[in-house]
Amino acid sequence: MRRDLEREREFKRREAAENEEALRRGERELLEKNRRLADEKWRAEKEAEEQARERSRREQEKKKAAEEKRRAEREAEERARERSRREHEKKMAAEEARTREVERQSKAEYERQLQERLDQDMQIMIQKSLDEAARKKKEEEEEMQRALRESARLEHMERKYQEDAIRSTRTDVPIRTAAPPSPPATPPMKSMPPPPPPPPPAPAPVPKPAVAKPAPRPPPAPKPATVSRETNYALPPVGEQKIGRFKLGGRSVPIHESQDIPDTPTTSGIPMSPSSPAPFARLGGAIAPSDMPIMRELKGQVPPVVPAAMDSKAGLRKTGGPRKVPPPVPERMGVDPKLAALLAKQRAWEPEDDDEMGAKTVTPPESPSGIQARRLSPVEFDIKRKSGWKKEEE
Repeated sequence: MRRDLEREREFKRREAAENEEALRRGERELLEKNRRLADEKWRAEKEAEEQARERSRREQEKKKAAEEKRRAEREAEERARERSRREHEKKMAAEEARTREVERQSKAEYERQLQERLDQDMQIMIQKSLDEAARKKKEEEEEMQRALRESARLEHMERKYQEDAIRSTRTDVPIRTAAPPSPPATPPMKSMPPPPPPPPPAPAPVPKPAVAKPAPRPPPAPKPATVSRETNYALPPVGEQKIGRFKLGGRSVPIHESQDIPDTPTTSGIPMSPSSPAPFARLGGAIAPSDMPIMRELKGQVPPVVPAAMDSKAGLRKTGGPRKVPPPVPERMGVDPKLAALLAKQRAWEPEDDDEMGAKTVTPPESPSGIQARRLSPVEFDIKRKSGWKKEEE
């Protein structure tokens, strides 16, 4: 019995040891399996990280290569643009130098032609002045010869007239003549008058000198051909700009060289027809009292009629409008009392106090200085008009 119990105990102990050993072996296998799985997972993660790092490195290299390529292209484009700009500047500088040279040559040629034209005009003017002086001198000589001939003819006619008068008279009174003095003559005989003196010989006619005609004026020199410069509208406006007569909206705009025409006449500021009559102008001399009416009127009197010569609106043209007679205004049935009272007050004449209005009034009957107005005489009016219309000091 005891032996069976011991066997059973030994069996249970062995079984427990085997179970414990199997448990330990299972734990070791589980640990080994977990370690193997962890190692595989770590290796997989490491490989994934390596792949991601490799992929990122390749992408960075691609980006860097693309950036390098773009930088190289940009640098090449900048170099090409700089080269094109230098070529354009060189071309523009050469064109500007060529234009300046052409302008200088054109200006020099124009100045030379202008100087030649001025010299020719000066020579022509000098020649014309000399010809005019010679012509005037010849005309004066001809006029003098003509005057001498005319005086000789008149003297001969007067002497002939006096001789005829002496022949025709039968009186003993000697006739005084304007002839040169002669020895005292005896009283004329009634039978036969003395013979007339022989007429003076007429001067020989002076041949008319031929007037030298001035040389024909040479034709005007042709204007120098202007060199048209090509305008690059792509560039901004540089240099001095000339503002012309054209407007863009309300602002003046610069004009192109082709629009700058110096020979174009400018419009005159004086209108073609006067908008008002010309001011009156009176010559010196005495003026009749009736020509200068006294513009004095009393309250309640009819104003004087201004003559047409003193009316400043007499020469104005009448404004355009209907020339027909306006239709008659229909009469009102009743009378407005306020209007009637106002009209009656305006028509009424009230005497004014001289004491109150003597130093303050500026009405037409009295002057501002308090002196009674009087009519000026023609001499006083003429003196006032010449010296100026100033107030006389007391």
